[in-house]
Amino acid sequence: MSSEIQEQLNLIVQSIIRETQPERIILFGSYANGKPRKDSDFDLFIVKNTTLRSVDRDQEIRKVLPFNRKKGVDLIVLTSQEVDQAFREKNIFIHKIFKEGKELYAKNKRIYGLVQKSSR
Repeated sequence: MSSEIQEQLNLIVQSIIRETQPERIILFGSYANGKPRKDSDFDLFIVKNTTLRSVDRDQEIRKVLPFNRKKGVDLIVLTSQEVDQAFREKNIFIHKIFKEGKELYAKNKRIYGLVQKSSR
């Protein structure tokens, strides 16, 4: 990842942390696996404890993103309870994000135990 792209990602993550106080942010997709294309966007999985509906969670995050970014941002925002449920249900997509994604921020490591258990 070029320094310019890394700087954009850092600004996005810092804005999300400062304005929405997430529990965790994980980069997944092409930037996480080191194979981005020119038109790739940032795929972010965010764990945030909230009572907002799914669509409203996305909007809450989007309104704090920097306007001058050159890359798009795709978001998945789940509560920690929803993440726990996804692990119990063996949701392959969520397992893959936690196994192959790059953790950019973690308020604490509560969820990490589930990731280690699922990887065995």
